[in-house]
Amino acid sequence: MQAAESLVYSHVWMQSTEIQGADVGKAQIFAGTATALVTPFRDDETIDAARLRQLIERQIDAGIEGLVLAGSTGEAATLSRAEKLEIFNTALEVVNGRVPVIAGTGSNNTNATIGLTKAAAEAGVDAALVVGPFYNRPTQEGYYEHFSRIAASVPDLPVILYNVPSRTAGMIEAGTQLRLAQDCPNIVATKEASGDIAVAMEIVRNAPDGFALYAGDDILTQAMISCGAAGVIAVMSNVLPRHFGEAVRRCLDGEFAGGRSAFLRLLPILQLAGAETNPIPVKNMLAQLGLIEENIRLPLTRAQTDTHAAIRAELQTLGLL
Repeated sequence: MQAAESLVYSHVWMQSTEIQGADVGKAQIFAGTATALVTPFRDDETIDAARLRQLIERQIDAGIEGLVLAGSTGEAATLSRAEKLEIFNTALEVVNGRVPVIAGTGSNNTNATIGLTKAAAEAGVDAALVVGPFYNRPTQEGYYEHFSRIAASVPDLPVILYNVPSRTAGMIEAGTQLRLAQDCPNIVATKEASGDIAVAMEIVRNAPDGFALYAGDDILTQAMISCGAAGVIAVMSNVLPRHFGEAVRRCLDGEFAGGRSAFLRLLPILQLAGAETNPIPVKNMLAQLGLIEENIRLPLTRAQTDTHAAIRAELQTLGLL
C-alpha cells in the first residue's frame, strides 16, 4: 500500500495552535485533514476492534492531522451509545496523543447529546463534532438553544458545529453559526457541508478571531480553503490519506496549482465516493484494498455491482490494485 502511494510529496506536519481574538479566544483543533473514519464491522455486525486499530495506525502513519470517530461516515446513526464510547476509548488508546481525537456526539435529542458529549469529554477526547438535529427540523432559535446548551455542559471541551442539510433536512444559517461562535467560547469551529460557498465566506468574514471553518465536502475542499477554511473533515482520506492529505497541505501552503493538480487527479474517485450513500462506496473501496470486510449496517447495504466495478477500475487506474 505504501508503494502505491509513492507519488506523495514530503510530509509537512501542521501543529494545532492557540489563536487569541479580541473578543473570544478560540483554540484551533487541527489544520489540514481530519479523517471521518469508517467503523469496521465483523460479519455479525459487531465492531471489529482489531481492524479499527489498524485503520487508525494507517491514518497516523500517513500524516493525517486528526481523526473523527462515530460521524456520518462512521455510521453513527446505527451505533449504540455504548458502541460509540467503545470506539472513542479505543481510538484514544491507539492514538495516545499523536493527533486530535474528535468524537461525533450529535443526535436529534439535546439531552442525549449532552450526556454522550459529557461522557466523551470524561474519556479524554480532544473535541466533539455535533451535527444539527435531524428529523425534528428546529427553528434557528432551536438550533441556537440546542448547541449553546451542549457547549455549556462541557465548558472545557472544544465543540465543532456540523451543518449538513442533506442529512438533517435543516440548515443552520450562517447568522446562527456566527451567533454561537460569538456567544459560546468553546464552540471553536464549524464543519460546513451545505455546499454553499457564500455561507462559508460569510462565516470566515464575520467569525471571531480563531474560529475555524472546515470543509465538509471533499470535492469542495480547495474552494473552501481559498475562502479561508483551515482544512477539511474528509471521507476520501480513509482510502488515500497520503494523497489527499498532501493535496490539502499544498492548498493551505498557498500552492494552489499543485493542489489543484492533485485534486483533479483524484476527482474520479471522489465522484465515486458519492455514487451511493456514504459510507457505502468508501467501505467498498477499503474492502477491495483488503483493509476491512465490506460489512455495513441496515438500512444501508453493500455497494451495487456497477458501483463495485467502477471503483475497482479507478483503484487500478490509481495503481492501488
